[in-house]
Amino acid sequence: MQDDRPVGAIVANPVAAVTARVSSQRRRTEAEKFAYRLARLVQRRTGGAIHDLQVGITPEGIFLRGRCAAFYWKQLAQEAVLAITEDQPLFNRIEVE
Repeated sequence: MQDDRPVGAIVANPVAAVTARVSSQRRRTEAEKFAYRLARLVQRRTGGAIHDLQVGITPEGIFLRGRCAAFYWKQLAQEAVLAITEDQPLFNRIEVE
């Protein structure tokens, strides 16, 4: 998978974020906190069906990346994010395998 994310993007990966929270005492930026909340929301709404989920926050918008087994899960992830970020562009790059 090619990484075409703009330089300086804030990315949240739920598993890595938990590890980082335990191992680091640095303060998270508001964008990092928001990306982490979105990632957790997607994981809850999809029951963990999105593998290797990443949520990126950039000036251009919000990027979803990951893998899933069915288009249904990709759409469910998109709808979960759109429900709370309706004024920001969303780029759903979740791959259906």
